[in-house]
Amino acid sequence: MMDVEGITGIYWLGQLQIVINDPHVADWVREKIPKVQSWMGAYKSLAAVKNGEIIGAVVYDAFTPYDCCIHVRLDEAGCKVPDVLKQVFGYPFEQLGLRRLTGLVAKSNEKGHKLCTYLGFHFEGVKQHALGDEDEVIYGLLRENCKWV
Repeated sequence: MMDVEGITGIYWLGQLQIVINDPHVADWVREKIPKVQSWMGAYKSLAAVKNGEIIGAVVYDAFTPYDCCIHVRLDEAGCKVPDVLKQVFGYPFEQLGLRRLTGLVAKSNEKGHKLCTYLGFHFEGVKQHALGDEDEVIYGLLRENCKWV
């Protein structure tokens, strides 16, 4: 399992262990999402762990009083169960009281676009050449439209 230094919480959710703010999780997500170079300011993370391995994680960054960015990587569909998604969206919407979440997805990342749609995000626009050689698609989700909280 992971080194517990820096972790602010660990709890069980069914068969999954939920790990909050493990410094290794942000590195794991960044390695798994090719176009993510670094986090924008302070960040928080939440990971689903099964049998000692991360099977999915989110990193929240670019915090404002109303919004933050969310970066999601899922290696197993077991992370898309309602109980886990309540945790993922409960943190920014219920605990922090944010009004919206922003998802930024490389134009070529078809799985990312499908995941945003499944989670309830809406297409908002395109940042041309935001990733150097590629456009970045902007998705948004308002708290009142989130089906997970």
